[in-house]
Amino acid sequence: MYTRRVGTAIASLFVVALAGFGAPAVAAGKAVERPFAGEWEWVQSLEPVPGQCPAGQTAARDYGVGRLSHVGRVELETRGCIDATGMVTGVTMYTAPNGDELNVRWSYSLTDFVPNPDGSYTLVVEADEAFGTGRFLNATLDATDTGTYYFEPVSRSGHIEGTITYNASDRRN
Repeated sequence: MYTRRVGTAIASLFVVALAGFGAPAVAAGKAVERPFAGEWEWVQSLEPVPGQCPAGQTAARDYGVGRLSHVGRVELETRGCIDATGMVTGVTMYTAPNGDELNVRWSYSLTDFVPNPDGSYTLVVEADEAFGTGRFLNATLDATDTGTYYFEPVSRSGHIEGTITYNASDRRN
């Protein structure tokens, strides 16, 4: 005899079976947009990586430290290439203590540096693209990086702000 109670039990078992056989969970695996901000500071210049830039371009490579939301303390390495027209393109690699990387591709012109009364220069750069590893494997980033640069003596610092979208469950196995 089929009763409402048996029907409810069968429906419940069907839902449990679906969940057990790969039906997507509502909260798991969903990329979420979050506010994103952080501070960074240049520490030292490094030797460029061999082959870092196409022939005829000047290579630059820097190392720094900082703190980013959703990452915490980071080490950062920036690799850039400067062409004959003054266009600079590169990638900044932010590495979290657990090894997850958030890589931000950017570009600007040397003419984009704006002089300040104190002798420093300000540079505002929009992130062109983001990619990464671990939880940032499929990340997207909409952010602006604003840096203050002193060339005599050399120092650089700045902040990045915007939004980041990533799936926190994209972690290493």
